[in-house]
Amino acid sequence: MNFQIKELKFVDWPQICSIYEESIRTGISTFDTKSPTWKDWDSSRLSSCRFVAREREKVFGWATLSHAANT
Repeated sequence: MNFQIKELKFVDWPQICSIYEESIRTGISTFDTKSPTWKDWDSSRLSSCRFVAREREKVFGWATLSHAANT
């Protein structure tokens, strides 16, 4: 596998959403029961730390940091 870690862009959202929906179906990595809209997803994550793992045009993984929860 020859992949690159790149900055996550809006154009990646459809593939990211697909991965997110898979995690909902399997119950792994999220307690969500439906995928968020781009607006909701975008506003809940830091804009400075978003990455995708990409092989050519296919995104097969992503990582972001979320805002700290208020306690």
